[in-house]
Amino acid sequence: MVGNARELGIPLTVADIFNNPNFGSMLNCFLDRSYNDDDTAPSNDKSYLSDSKNDGAADAAQAYQPFSMLGQEDAEQFVRDHVCTVAGVSRASIVDVLPTTDFQTQAVAGSLLDSRWMLNYFYLDSSGPLDIGLLRESITNVVNCYDVLRTVFVPHHKRYLQVVLRHIQPQLTVHDVDDIGRFTSELESSHRHEVPRPEQSSLQFTVVRLKSSEQHRVFIRISHAQYDGVCFPAILEALKACYGGEPLFPTPSYSTYIRGTLGKINPNHYAYWKALLKNSTPTNVTQRRGALLHTTPTQVLKRVVSTPSLASSNITTATVVKAAWATVLARVTGKTDVVFGHLISGRNVSSVAGIESIVGPCLNVVPVRVCHQPSWTVLQLLQHIQKQQVDNIPYESLGFREIIDKCTDWDDDGANGFSTIVQHQSMPRAGALEIGVNTYKVGAVASQEDAADFSVITTPQGTKSTEVCLLYSRDGATDQALAEDMFDSLCSSITTFSENLDTFVEVS
Repeated sequence: MVGNARELGIPLTVADIFNNPNFGSMLNCFLDRSYNDDDTAPSNDKSYLSDSKNDGAADAAQAYQPFSMLGQEDAEQFVRDHVCTVAGVSRASIVDVLPTTDFQTQAVAGSLLDSRWMLNYFYLDSSGPLDIGLLRESITNVVNCYDVLRTVFVPHHKRYLQVVLRHIQPQLTVHDVDDIGRFTSELESSHRHEVPRPEQSSLQFTVVRLKSSEQHRVFIRISHAQYDGVCFPAILEALKACYGGEPLFPTPSYSTYIRGTLGKINPNHYAYWKALLKNSTPTNVTQRRGALLHTTPTQVLKRVVSTPSLASSNITTATVVKAAWATVLARVTGKTDVVFGHLISGRNVSSVAGIESIVGPCLNVVPVRVCHQPSWTVLQLLQHIQKQQVDNIPYESLGFREIIDKCTDWDDDGANGFSTIVQHQSMPRAGALEIGVNTYKVGAVASQEDAADFSVITTPQGTKSTEVCLLYSRDGATDQALAEDMFDSLCSSITTFSENLDTFVEVS
């Protein structure tokens, strides 16, 4: 809704939707805003306001200079001395060099772990004719269209810089095999043993064809530092369009997102999170190991639970899940003041035009803090969490590592993020894709490890049910019986909170 409104020139924000749950109150919000705008705009030229905004955006874009976000006195020399030598390219091959988000930094660092965490393979399965030459051309066109797919990463001060290249030639290899399943297993094994080089392109394509058959599988290796769940379907759709001879329509670059988020961080961001997390302590169910980024193999518990809609009370399912997890943590740890991470889309930034269609990872993990009150009803708990989410929106661009390191007293640099994380996937997973005359099944080969001790992942199943997954470490640090008890409590709390808003919340 926000994206559609912005395309029509209507300044609608996610906060507006939460604060004005029905069309009547939303209309009043627009009228008030229009009235205030009219007071400040010249009465004889209504087009002035719109034109000035467009001119301002154009001026801002023209004012930006490549490398200006590096904070170097002589950025050109820095790029030549450090970036060019590490990436193995000439200055002429570089469009821009930018800082990375905390999510990108963690994704690149994760790819260097033995688990190859966040360096993922997706695959497209089908049976039918495949024009390798046309596929190669289509891949090249898609990569040329999106700057994040032409990006490599070089280390700098315990973080990474992202280097946008003018051109890369994506790697495409073709194999004719007797058994696609066996090849997939061998690919997984070699993937774990081959040490990636972030300063080189992570993007690789592999076509595996079954001998004497039209059955084939197309693998796409891509770093999570280059995509998220919102934009990956757009990458596949672009590949489909190119293969079908259709034009690709330009979208705002990922560099625009970086400039509009990291480039706008100011002291207010730090002040907000410091105030929210003042006197807080990390809520760890198990003892965390060290400060260096590490992952552990995970066990998954899964169940579909009833979640009747609370739209009439202006409460989202994501809020219900967070409230349930806050209650579980309070019961398990014996603390009424709990903090956990919430994985967000990061696409609520109103200052970045066209953010909904940007190809690149906008993800971030922001803290949720709940200080349980003995007098709270379920509805009051839900309203508290949802209000906090709305209040967070203007400050969501500050990365989770910066929040933990600079806005808390936790003696933690934030490299591993929060010990427990909640993610509500409101979008359906990509299941099938038509390319040419073939219908492809979309799958993934990804690391089964995680940096968090517990991760809650929920996905809607229709309008009245939700799939709940709890991922927990199976390296011995987490007792299985404890994890199962937490999962049972989580599932029952989600349903109870969805059905009984007036009951009191019990955390003891």
